[in-house]
Amino acid sequence: PSKKQKKKRKTSSSKHDVSAHHDLNIDQSQCDEMYINSSQRVESTVTPESTIMRTLRSGEITSHEQVFSVELESEISTTADDYSSEEEEFGVDDSYSEQGAQDSPTHLEMMESELAGKQHEIEELNRELEEMRVTYGTEGLQQLQEFEAAIKQRDGIITQLTANLQQARREKDETMREFLELTEQSQKLQIQFQQLQASETLRNSTHSSTAADLLQAKQQILTHQQQLEEQD
Repeated sequence: PSKKQKKKRKTSSSKHDVSAHHDLNIDQSQCDEMYINSSQRVESTVTPESTIMRTLRSGEITSHEQVFSVELESEISTTADDYSSEEEEFGVDDSYSEQGAQDSPTHLEMMESELAGKQHEIEELNRELEEMRVTYGTEGLQQLQEFEAAIKQRDGIITQLTANLQQARREKDETMREFLELTEQSQKLQIQFQQLQASETLRNSTHSSTAADLLQAKQQILTHQQQLEEQD
C-alpha cells in the first residue's frame, strides 16, 4: 500500500504541475477569468449556484448562470491520477504474471532434469552394489565364517582360562587353610615339647640329688663302722 501511495502521489503531482502550467498559458494568451460568489467546500461535495463572468479579448461580456457540483481541484486531480496510477500498476502486475507464467515451465523443466539425473545416479549405484555382491559375496561369506570360528575359539580359550583361574583360586584357598591348620598343630606340638623338656629336666635333677644323697649316706655309714671297729 505504501508503494501505491507513493506512485499515486508522484504521478498526481507531475500531472498537476503540467495541468497548472497549461492553464497558466491559456490564461495569459486568451483571457482573464474571474470566479465570483464561490463557496468553500466544507463536506465532501457541495452544489452552490455561481455566476461566471468572462472577459474576452474583444471586450464582450458574456454571463450565464449554471448549477454545477464544486469539488476541490486537488481531490479531482488526485482521483484521476489514482485511476491512471492503478491502471499502470495493473499493467505491471499483468506483465509480471505473464513473465512468471513463462518462467515457471522453465524452472519446472530444470527440476525435472535434475531429478532424472539423480535417479540415473541412484540406478548406477544400485547396479554397482549388486555387481559387488555377486563378485565378493562368496569370499565375504567365507571370511565371515572364518571370523565367527575364530571368535568361537577365542571364547572357548577365555572360558577355559576362567575355569583354570577359578580352580587355582580354590586350590589356593585350600592350601592356605591347610597351612593354617599345620601352623596351629606345630604351635601345639612345640608347646607339648617344651612341657616334656621341662619334665625331663625336673626328673633328671631329682635323680641327681637322690644319688648324691645315697652316696653321702653310704660314706657316713662307712665312717661310723670304722669308728666302731676302732673302739672295739
